[in-house]
Amino acid sequence: MWWLALLACTSAPVETKPEAAPRAPPDCYARAGTDALKDPCATCHGDARPSGFRDVARENPWTNLFALRVYTTSDADLDAWVRTSNAPDAVWDARFDGDSDGWRTYRAQPFPGFFMTNGTVGETRIRLPPAYRPDAETYAVNLAVLEAMVRRGDVPLAADEARWGVDLDGDGAIGAATRVAFRETGLRWVGDAPGVPTPGGFPEGTQLLQVLRYLDPAPPVRMAARIREVRLMERSATGWRFAGRIEDAEGALRPQSDAEIAMCGGCHGALPVTTDGVFSFGRRTAWGGDLTAVGGPDRTMADGRGEYTAWLEQTGAGDTLGVNAEARAKFFGEGRELSFEDLARDIRVLTLPSADRARELNRVWRAIAEEQSYARGREPVAALGDEQVWREIPPH
Repeated sequence: MWWLALLACTSAPVETKPEAAPRAPPDCYARAGTDALKDPCATCHGDARPSGFRDVARENPWTNLFALRVYTTSDADLDAWVRTSNAPDAVWDARFDGDSDGWRTYRAQPFPGFFMTNGTVGETRIRLPPAYRPDAETYAVNLAVLEAMVRRGDVPLAADEARWGVDLDGDGAIGAATRVAFRETGLRWVGDAPGVPTPGGFPEGTQLLQVLRYLDPAPPVRMAARIREVRLMERSATGWRFAGRIEDAEGALRPQSDAEIAMCGGCHGALPVTTDGVFSFGRRTAWGGDLTAVGGPDRTMADGRGEYTAWLEQTGAGDTLGVNAEARAKFFGEGRELSFEDLARDIRVLTLPSADRARELNRVWRAIAEEQSYARGREPVAALGDEQVWREIPPH
């Protein structure tokens, strides 16, 4: 089965191939400082703003952002397309619904801007190497240890420390623990797992799998059956290795080329807002469950503001390109539909798209798949103007 080859992660690290050098993502070419988009750079760079673009990166390679297309597919045909599964075999989806072969599906509060309304929709799974998961109980503890190191904070977990002789809760005694307590040193893996946990790091051999899907516009909008893309990251001694599958023109899933998979390195590199190149694991809210849309209150930051409220105020938009008119209209302008108090109560008022918006995203994804033009960009936007996105970043 094709996914066995994918999960083997046999592709070479992208940084070893000049033609596959990671590139700045499309968002980096947005024209910021305008009425439509204030300052999106902090989303990924925090306070560590880049000083500028290298000469080789100043020309925008993502020409699909400017593509002018005529869409002729009817709503009914498009809806039928996204509701038809293209999973390679009948058990593929079911295989990853629970804890199978070490894969654990988890829900995470979306990273700011990585919302369903902007086209980020799918499931994420993690798998540690076999030595970390000889049985379910040992695996649960090692995952909690990893999460504590990634979050740099305590993780609730009920465990009998006597089974492994490890002081998980840091109380200086071996007994019944209710948490894994984070500390910079002194925390250990349990069982025969090799090495020592590293704050902010994943052990070598960790795999992360993301399955990206179309959107089903039937209210409430949710993940569709059809897969757009499958991405795999595996931690090696030198960094993350990438492999993947993506929809071909006929709707099947084919291997991604080096040039196509290289875009992963642009975001999963050394961005200061990630943990060891990973966005989602430190934001985990639950294992498994309904992955369609994570709801609930906004996360509260140290200054008392909601995370998404602060992000909206920073960007002045509902996405990092400043082109999601639906999201922007909810919170900005005289006719704004919602308040930040609404967002504080349930983030889905921002993250979920309308049925029309879902179809808009689906049309662009399908067009790019039919063209097989992924190397020119796979963002679900098109027909942008020079006032929105740079074709070439001017030299500083």
